[in-house]
Amino acid sequence: MPIAAENMNTDAAQKVTAVIAQQRRLLKRWEGLSHYLGGVCAGLYLPGIDHTFDNPVRRITGRRPPLLTLEGDSLSFAGAISRSRNNKLVYTPIFSYDLTMPYTPRGGGRVLPANNIVLARRANELLANLVAYGQRISFNMHEEAGTFRFPRVIRNDRGDIVAEDYADVLGFEVDNPANTLEMISIKRLNPAEKILARHGIEYPMSVGTVELENLVAEFRAEFGELELDWSAVVDAILFKREHFLLNVPREVAIEVSPAAVVGAMRDALPKKYQWEASFNDLLLGAKNPDKPLRISRLSAVQIFPTESAQDMPDDYAGTVFAPVDWAPPAAGSSPFVTLPFPEHPPALPAGA
Repeated sequence: MPIAAENMNTDAAQKVTAVIAQQRRLLKRWEGLSHYLGGVCAGLYLPGIDHTFDNPVRRITGRRPPLLTLEGDSLSFAGAISRSRNNKLVYTPIFSYDLTMPYTPRGGGRVLPANNIVLARRANELLANLVAYGQRISFNMHEEAGTFRFPRVIRNDRGDIVAEDYADVLGFEVDNPANTLEMISIKRLNPAEKILARHGIEYPMSVGTVELENLVAEFRAEFGELELDWSAVVDAILFKREHFLLNVPREVAIEVSPAAVVGAMRDALPKKYQWEASFNDLLLGAKNPDKPLRISRLSAVQIFPTESAQDMPDDYAGTVFAPVDWAPPAAGSSPFVTLPFPEHPPALPAGA
């Protein structure tokens, strides 16, 4: 969401400063590569805040992600949303900025406001991917931009468009941390206090070896068939801490404490991905350690020839690019002009 410049705290101000500095660095690199980027565009679909898109099928009457595009030669940055008209999905631009002009904290006119921190970060993400693409071309690395992929349209039995399936355009794959998480720590209430009370033991440090063995056996019985480390159980009995940490195999933890598995998976991810992955993404990744982890809540960046987004499939019409003289709709005329954006930063290519 936009951060009001006059109300910025130190952390927010630092984020705004950082995103402005990142854009300036990327612009310097783009200036030396722009001649490689004529007719090339970068784009991604942007889910709104709190819309994780674990289910990629979205009704056309509900919230759907706008399409962000950045043209490689002019750096015209636009967002467009489709609406149902005459049984087609017609794209209309909802904003347009000139990314050759450095952001300012509040923006204005064609200058993107950096205090709209998430939108500015997404713009930087697209710019970084275009710069990386131009860099590869400059090194004579043959790479053709692919045709832009639109969502799959879903029609009902009468032939009416009722939904879009974003499975092919939302989400990206990263290394699955489940491979390195053979054991998971699960926090449970420590049963030592009640076990000691049953035996009238107030000071467990004074018990003998045989009595301690019996206490350990009762403690283990509290956790069914889970295998508990003997020394950890003894520590829990002697010091009577409020909680007890169980280290169990990942497969067992998935059944008894999915939240602990998801927490461990999140902690094991690189910081830039930790809060992009949803609960369901991480749990599914834990259940399939031999497969990549798919992060469903964000869109993979597409690099494509500009005309491939202009040459739309039969189900679509309109334009995803804003004309040079584009002006925002009248206030209150569109529910999509002030879309909320997710708060977490995108993953940028290495070196961006």
